[in-house]
Amino acid sequence: MAVFLGRLAMVMMGLALAESFLAGIVSRSLLKTVSFDYRQLVSFQLFLSHGHIFILGVVIPIILAFFVRSLRADLTDGEVRSLKRGVGIYIAGSLLTLGLMLYKGYAYVLLFSAEPIFPLETIDSQLFGGNQLFRSLAYGLAHPLLALGLIWCLVVIYRAGKR
Repeated sequence: MAVFLGRLAMVMMGLALAESFLAGIVSRSLLKTVSFDYRQLVSFQLFLSHGHIFILGVVIPIILAFFVRSLRADLTDGEVRSLKRGVGIYIAGSLLTLGLMLYKGYAYVLLFSAEPIFPLETIDSQLFGGNQLFRSLAYGLAHPLLALGLIWCLVVIYRAGKR
């Protein structure tokens, strides 16, 4: 489990670096005619995703791997299976959350570069094809899944460390 989490962290670190590089290129090339303040405002969601990818995909898995590695002798087979389920839920939630961030960031940049619209709420309402139900479901599932998986893992680790 610790090896898997370490590999996940390495892959996500590469993804964070690649996304940071790509976000800068896309933002600068598509918004070159827009003033610097508006470019920063429109690109803000996109630039936030780099840090979120790093924290959710690198820092948290490394911390979990550290605890799993240090408690591996104390973990029973049932706890290892439970930990795998918790990690799976965490990964699903974090990928959904990160995917939504990337979608929103790139959509803001692409839609604004096609037609500079203010306020940005107009662009925000166009996301997901304007379908509020799908938008609410996607955002409503992403963070709770992420939190559930992380809390699940922490509870299993806490119980194993308590013995």
